[in-house]
Amino acid sequence: MTNKVQLSIQDIASAIQIIDLSVARGAIRGEEMFQIGALRQRMEEFVKATQKIQETVPQDGSSDGDKDIESLFPDSDASSTDKDIG
Repeated sequence: MTNKVQLSIQDIASAIQIIDLSVARGAIRGEEMFQIGALRQRMEEFVKATQKIQETVPQDGSSDGDKDIESLFPDSDASSTDKDIG
């Protein structure tokens, strides 16, 4: 029996803060900045989009049904956001 690995929006937000602290402390070399910055930007956009979706979901738990990932994130590659880890 395998346990499903879970990753929360707060975990991703924490990773963004870790990147920011690492840059501020000089732990990232200049040649690494572009790739790390691009990753940070994608994570930040994902967190913001997810928070926006969560704000539109009724607090009483009612829903108009499950939406597919493409409708939630039209500019993203759904196959990369819908994978199990582990």
